[in-house]
Amino acid sequence: MTGQHEKAIEKFKSVINRNPDFWLSYSELTMCYAFLGREEEARAAASEVLRMNPAWSFEKAAKRIPFKNKADKERLLAALRKAGLPDKPPLPLPDKPSIAVLPFTNMSEDPKQEFFSDGITENIITALSKVEKLFVIARNSTLTYKGKSVKVQQVAKDLGVQYILEGSVQKSADRIRITAQLIDARKGHHLWAERYDRDLKDLFALQDEITMKIITALEVRLTEGEQALVAGSGTDNLDAYLKILQARDLKRHQTVENNRKARRLAEEGIKLDPDYAQAYRWLSGTHLIDVWLGSTKSPRESLRKAVELAQKALSLDDSLGGAHGLLGYLYVMTRQYDKGIREAERAVELEPNGADAHAFLGMGLRFADRAEEAIPTLKKAIRLDLMRRAGICTF
Repeated sequence: MTGQHEKAIEKFKSVINRNPDFWLSYSELTMCYAFLGREEEARAAASEVLRMNPAWSFEKAAKRIPFKNKADKERLLAALRKAGLPDKPPLPLPDKPSIAVLPFTNMSEDPKQEFFSDGITENIITALSKVEKLFVIARNSTLTYKGKSVKVQQVAKDLGVQYILEGSVQKSADRIRITAQLIDARKGHHLWAERYDRDLKDLFALQDEITMKIITALEVRLTEGEQALVAGSGTDNLDAYLKILQARDLKRHQTVENNRKARRLAEEGIKLDPDYAQAYRWLSGTHLIDVWLGSTKSPRESLRKAVELAQKALSLDDSLGGAHGLLGYLYVMTRQYDKGIREAERAVELEPNGADAHAFLGMGLRFADRAEEAIPTLKKAIRLDLMRRAGICTF
């Protein structure tokens, strides 16, 4: 067996000498080296394969394994993994600037301020998601890298994007420091980096400024109307805003107690600013979660409250894509499919990169027996939020 592999190695080397760009010979060479346990040579050959054919993967190589013996096959598969072949072919880059925003690191001394750095991260993602000329990965997918030491090049490959934004947040009393850097992961250099030291009361303007810096660095031009849509927090009351950030964070950790706490915070936010549309949107979501968790005595009444609050949010600010998506989902749950589809379509219009918006539209179309229309919409939702492949999503 070993002798045959040695002969095969010489044969493939001979082919490569005659045709250095024949990547398939490097692939076969990788298999031979891997089977013989020559790991360093296997990695080098695998590197050449991926250089010439980036779409090559462990999944594809496994189909070419000639062994019928199960033990030999498993041994080779294990060796190919060690050689560095990716499990699946890399995702193709979108035909527009594509970006993933990694969770901003909480540099504050208080770990309880985690909700604050997460909230800033999500607000930047949401603002960018409104820009049709961009492709923006959803928060659920980037959240998987939270607290991990990662290489931006690998993250970009995993998520199928070209640009990565990373940063940190430090909140202290009435001051805030935010650092951010935008990296072209394919070329390996920084497009833009900045550190901001501001009063906490300037947070809303600062988030808008960072978002516009990113858009400018990606050479995307917005109309005045598009700029207006991207900007704005929805409230001038900082305390109300902070309560909604906390409520949003608690609601996503879906337990009965967390949901109750989130509801109290959302209600407190509304008392501080009765015209804060986002507060009604997130309060609406707590009633929906009651239904999901079975923590309501009357699911019908909870859904009625959720619809009423989502409608209230939109009466205050019709540009909230998330509120339109939520209302669309609620209509679908109550079998008002046409109304649900219209709301979800509006959500997609407002947030072209909104993974939830596409998912809700896809579900509405599916339940309305419009499966052929639902499929591409649901595929778009999965591409924006890869965690949906594992059935993981939060709202």
